Amino acid sequence: MKLEDVLNLGPVRREIEITDEDGKKHTATVFIRPLSFALVMRSEPESDKEATMDLLAERIAYSICNEKGEPIFTKEQIKGTADKSLSADLVFALMAAVNAFNNFSESKGSSEGK
Repeated sequence: MKLEDVLNLGPVRREIEITDEDGKKHTATVFIRPLSFALVMRSEPESDKEATMDLLAERIAYSICNEKGEPIFTKEQIKGTADKSLSADLVFALMAAVNAFNNFSESKGSSEGK
């Protein structure tokens, strides 16, 4: 990949799989944009669960977007504090997609700065 391609990387279409409470699998199409350097490098102390949840929600809200790169969820929807919140199953699927897209290994701490 050329530097020019990396600089112009817009939202990329990905398929995610969500397993609902009944164990039924569903597939959805999402668009993901790369995390900013600031969001990748920012970390919170593992002892501060609220700050860690905030950071993860911010990363998901930033990355999951429409075809134009515009966010489609708020941090509050992801955290479950909005009137119309996302299910935990969907949030975990989105988080896995964001982590995979940004080459975060699952063995690293989710709040660990890269």
